Amino acid sequence: MTEGEEGFRKVTVDRSEGFGERLLGVLLDRAHEMPPQLIAPLVSEEVSRIGGRDVSILLQDYDQLILAPLPGMRLVVGESERIDDSEAGRAFLSAAAVEHPQADGVRVFLPLLDGSDEVGVLAVTLNSVDDDDRRLLRRLAGLVADMLVTKNSYTDQFFHARRRAVCRTRWLPCTS
Repeated sequence: MTEGEEGFRKVTVDRSEGFGERLLGVLLDRAHEMPPQLIAPLVSEEVSRIGGRDVSILLQDYDQLILAPLPGMRLVVGESERIDDSEAGRAFLSAAAVEHPQADGVRVFLPLLDGSDEVGVLAVTLNSVDDDDRRLLRRLAGLVADMLVTKNSYTDQFFHARRRAVCRTRWLPCTS
């Protein structure tokens, strides 16, 4: 042994892929090559792998009054939700997850943050929620926000969802 090798031990690092890494990795790997309109269905598909259902992506409107549902396959598209008077709005304003118990599980509203910029809210229902779910959902929401911001420059789909919300709040006819 040379002088510098004394006390040196080879450290073995486990680099196998865990469930969370696999889930986020698949989403990231597939999203790179997808057109923007397929991002939301991909998110819904991956959320189902953790037992999530009823996925909605709500985007902030241009007047910053409501959260408008992003339409897409496999997404639940309901009515727009007021930022100042809804669970989704609470998550958006507090930049923290909000959990709302329901008869069939827990509805979780997660802020979609790109740095300090608030993009909207990801909503998903699970049978129950534990700390592992919370951690994975928080990371998933961060990745979804990044994907929406990145893909925004390649489509007007997000613009139209946000604009339709503005038209509804002002009682204007919405034209594409």
